[in-house]
Amino acid sequence: FYLKEMIILDAVQGSTGKTAPVYWRLETDRGISKEKSFVVKILPPIRMPVSPAKRFITGFSTIEMPEGKYDGYPREICNYLKGLTSAEIYSNLKYDTPVPDPQFASSKSSGSVCFFPNFRPDPLEREIRLGKLDHKYPMVADHHHHKGLALSYMVDDPEGFFAKYLKDGIERFRKSSPTAQYLRWDYEPLASQYSQYDLDVFCRRYLKIDHVLTYAEIMKNYPRQWSDFMYSQSEKLVKIYSDTLHRCWPGVKLMMVSGYMDRKYPQNKYRSIYTPLDVRETEKYFDVHAPMIYYQGSDFYDDVELNMRFLKKPFIPWIDPSEHSKIFFDRYTPAGVRQNILACAALGAGGIVFYPVSAMDGTYFQCIADAFSQIACAEEILSGENISRSCSVKAADVIEMELADAAGKVSKIVMPRLDDNIRWCIRQKDGRYAAALFNYNDSSVFLRLNIPGFADNALVKLGPSDAVILTRLPEQVPLQEELKLKIENLRRNTRFKYLKSGGSTVAWRALDGKAYPALISGRCTLTIEPESASPRAWACPYPSWDPLIFPRNIRGHLGQIFLMDKNIPMPLHFTLKSFVIDSKRPSMVLEHIQKPFGGFQEMENPYEGLHITSQWILSIQGKNAVLRCKVSNRNTRKKVIPVILKIHSLPRIGNKFGKLAPGILQIDGRTVSGPQEGNFVLVKSGKQSGMYSSRRPEQEWKNPGPAVISCRAERHTESLTITPDPKCSAFYNWYGNRELTAEFLTEKVLLRPGEEIQYEFSFEYEMKRTR
Repeated sequence: FYLKEMIILDAVQGSTGKTAPVYWRLETDRGISKEKSFVVKILPPIRMPVSPAKRFITGFSTIEMPEGKYDGYPREICNYLKGLTSAEIYSNLKYDTPVPDPQFASSKSSGSVCFFPNFRPDPLEREIRLGKLDHKYPMVADHHHHKGLALSYMVDDPEGFFAKYLKDGIERFRKSSPTAQYLRWDYEPLASQYSQYDLDVFCRRYLKIDHVLTYAEIMKNYPRQWSDFMYSQSEKLVKIYSDTLHRCWPGVKLMMVSGYMDRKYPQNKYRSIYTPLDVRETEKYFDVHAPMIYYQGSDFYDDVELNMRFLKKPFIPWIDPSEHSKIFFDRYTPAGVRQNILACAALGAGGIVFYPVSAMDGTYFQCIADAFSQIACAEEILSGENISRSCSVKAADVIEMELADAAGKVSKIVMPRLDDNIRWCIRQKDGRYAAALFNYNDSSVFLRLNIPGFADNALVKLGPSDAVILTRLPEQVPLQEELKLKIENLRRNTRFKYLKSGGSTVAWRALDGKAYPALISGRCTLTIEPESASPRAWACPYPSWDPLIFPRNIRGHLGQIFLMDKNIPMPLHFTLKSFVIDSKRPSMVLEHIQKPFGGFQEMENPYEGLHITSQWILSIQGKNAVLRCKVSNRNTRKKVIPVILKIHSLPRIGNKFGKLAPGILQIDGRTVSGPQEGNFVLVKSGKQSGMYSSRRPEQEWKNPGPAVISCRAERHTESLTITPDPKCSAFYNWYGNRELTAEFLTEKVLLRPGEEIQYEFSFEYEMKRTR
């Protein structure tokens, strides 16, 4: 639940560009908080599109309505949306109040507790949610301990109770909002939510056995069958909901706010392993996909592209740059949201909707308007054929070099690695072309385009985190001259440095077509990704093997450092500082610095001035690696900084032998060989984990020590031993689909300015012949 307050400020005419601090504090019946401040900057009026888009849908899930009046702020926001598109707009005023404008498509919001749909306010639903009918019906509980009817019970509905509840709820919505055009069902249960009723149905009807197994037994012996069962039951529930809706409320459309096809799980038919809803199979029962793709960047582009390839119904992603939760709010930037909008338009999505409210930083509004300006200019062509497969778009400001890999084989690699973060989509209609180009790199890039009928070796320059939809090419001569100078500078300054002493070498090596710094000793090579400061390959001579490689070059990692921010792990971006010979052993040092928040976020970074160094050292024999991590507080404002680190490893033990399981984990006297035994937190007595959640039960770490991940094949035993620093307070294991992690968390320390602390972790890799 959120307590939301809103203050509307009107900028004084002529104040564009001015800044001023705002001081605030919270007064309650329990006291007054400390005074804090933030900076407000007055932006110029928004430059709106010359003409709005015609078909591309947008909207805010909710538009705030101060004093309950459709005037002033809400009217201005609605006029802003009308300036973006002349298509349907998905927006409600507060409390599902329709916008008094025919262009706005109003909706009623139906949520869920686990699988159980609700139509609030409803006294019966409240009784169920608070557990007052547990004695009458099978229930399942969410992480808030709220109750809902069991999935399989709703599907069976032996007494007709659920059918009546569903019919009554929909009819009550119809009477209260007769002009609504959509019923918006927020359906996001977890795959781990089940009831005893579900277990009974699964065992007796699906497995056809005469006794009911426990959930742990099912997950150990029938995990895939259970997964398919839950997807099937979920599909049946969606059909029941849809049939009832269209029978009781003819003409209203069902908008499914739920999951989407997830490219991370091709082996699971791209079905999400978190929410048991197969959107490809169930879309025949609803009218609009409204998937919650709550992030930006190339991941957003790739997920939208996958869904557009397979799904048939209108697909309109939701994103949440105005989210109340900081973990989601921090995922976005105005430039990234602009890329998301253009990606949806280029890939054929029907639009994009912003959740949960319309109150955003002012820079977002201009970036959104800029994106819609481009869409309006190219919209007719974007409705044409996708001809990307016959085209080529590559980074032009790169050079090709030769570099040896861990086995000594010379490979050609491209520097810098820009193409990994380039995306593009080319559309053609009636002899006209639209080239949608996306640069997800943090630096500018020159792109070379080869598009039959439109571009022959043409150049386009994009800025950092930039995107554009081109219908005509820019002037080429200035770009060619600028690119020539940049290539000359690359050739002059790109050198692969190395350091050698005795049998120890620190040098660059080729890996998967890219160049990485590597530690070489004892005929072993530890290859490290600079950005994450974590090893991505550990190649040793036969019979040893790489513990981080999965078939088809899907790699794990060791010792990736995260900074915990209020129970949330923050990934850190490192830069390579130096190659070192440490006591005759090869070593490298990488560094991360917490900087002030920049750009549109005029707020304080509580970790500003924190310097984190990651030093990797490989033993003389090459079978043992040490991670030394040093954290120092160099904050110029003399502030104390709380520090909890998470050292995250995702090995690939056993995968190369064709084993489905990702190895066996042993720690603190327990053995973990499957999901039913994994996913736990161990905490030292009297300590805190730093990642507490009601969803993750914590247990005592009685004998703190190493974690061992191993796998036994026909002729070999492979093992990886990770020994934590004594200053670690907790251990966490995540066990997913063919993956497991070993994650150590350090004790919370308060670093005063000038203070530092150091940790050391050991990684020992071994493969033995068993015959």
